[in-house]
Amino acid sequence: MHGVVTSFGSIGDIHPLIALAHELRKAGHDLTFALAPSFASWVKRYGFACISMGSDLSETQRNIMRIMSQEDFSFSAMQPLLDPYIQDMPRMFEALEDACKDADFLISVSTFPVARMIYEATNIPFICVDLESVHGGPNSFTAPLERQIATLINPFRQRLQLPPVEYPLSLDAYSPDLTLFATSRQIMSPSKAWPANAHITGFFFLDEDNWVPDQSLIDFLAVGEPPLMINFGSTAHADTQRLAELVFEVIERTGSRAIVQQGWTNLVRGQQLPPNIYGVGFISHSWLLPQVSCLICHGGTQTSASAFRHGVPLICVPHTWEHLPSTLFVKGFGAGLVVPYHQLNVDNLSAAVREIVGNPSYRESVSVLKEKIRAEKGLERAVELVNAFLTSIYD
Repeated sequence: MHGVVTSFGSIGDIHPLIALAHELRKAGHDLTFALAPSFASWVKRYGFACISMGSDLSETQRNIMRIMSQEDFSFSAMQPLLDPYIQDMPRMFEALEDACKDADFLISVSTFPVARMIYEATNIPFICVDLESVHGGPNSFTAPLERQIATLINPFRQRLQLPPVEYPLSLDAYSPDLTLFATSRQIMSPSKAWPANAHITGFFFLDEDNWVPDQSLIDFLAVGEPPLMINFGSTAHADTQRLAELVFEVIERTGSRAIVQQGWTNLVRGQQLPPNIYGVGFISHSWLLPQVSCLICHGGTQTSASAFRHGVPLICVPHTWEHLPSTLFVKGFGAGLVVPYHQLNVDNLSAAVREIVGNPSYRESVSVLKEKIRAEKGLERAVELVNAFLTSIYD
């Protein structure tokens, strides 16, 4: 069967869908992606067709992340930054609707309200994937944001003669056809508020089987102790230079070796790096993580899940409310430490590095978690559920 896969967000919102599409393709399905133009080349490298949908709003997303990372963050400050997205919504809807005309089903992340509109307007079989454990439903912190976003998208819904929504990123985004929570039962439990056909599957991991590292990276890993890995992912920082200086001083003060991933911050781009620091862009986590001593990251769900899967202790530096569920779980399970972004300084991060590297209990704890995460076989379970759903409709 032919399916359309869509998402809105960062690479972290697309990688798990590529993993799912890869497994569905092996099961005999044909998948086409519909994404912002900036992601087309990324998806095509995995052999999938990609339809451009709307404008390139990557800079808008970075600006939103910068606002959300501020200590005095307020939801009202985000509204002007959301205007480009709201203005582009009709174009995205039109492109996605056109892509779905000959499709048998639609797959989308829960945080892309346009996909739910397509489902309601066309009645195409709809599979919703929730990638963030925070989005099991609105809570006291996320509910105001969801309601604010609802006021922005409801006028367009009204133009489509669709009823208004209150929680467009969670409860009102989920599909009564099939909703998959691509997270672990170690982190989330089912909710009575979910649709009847909702399932926790386990994480979706994309293994880069054909990825080949540079020889210089192989050489770097071979000549010393396992390095730290530092990756702030799709966070954006107002003062990249200050953050880079902080990170480099921590590496020097702790006598560490480190692999620093650029991420949205471009943390090491243009920097003259000493021999004990190696800078990278994209890298296969499944290849690298087993070879590092510790992961310092923002606490994004997918990044944290990769560390869990490979038994790597973490130091989480949560920047926004989206990072809190993973970081609280890291601390609660004894899999690492948490240094909130607004408390990030050389002393605090250096102390955390020394504690993680010097205390084997963190690696022991995350090794127990690793076995539980792997046993869930999230992709395998998701493909079973998708096939059963499609069979119930088309057979």
